[in-house]
Amino acid sequence: MQQLAIVAKNLVKLHQINRVKIVYKLVEKAWESGNDEMRNAITNGFLYGLTTWIDAQYPREREFIRILPPCLKQEYEKQIYSHGI
Repeated sequence: MQQLAIVAKNLVKLHQINRVKIVYKLVEKAWESGNDEMRNAITNGFLYGLTTWIDAQYPREREFIRILPPCLKQEYEKQIYSHGI
């Protein structure tokens, strides 16, 4: 999942929104079909690594948070609210 986050970051840097959406779709499918261990890997390996970097690029890269699939966006919001941000 960390490698997929790196791929997604590189695509975000290039503003390849359609390709980022494809990566998000792959991760969303893994989330929906995965067990708790898979979801934990997605949350910690993919989502945390990607979104903390995107948040540091604010506001320029914020559009890539807005297009997260609902299941990933919900996990993202859990992360930011659990840290008091």
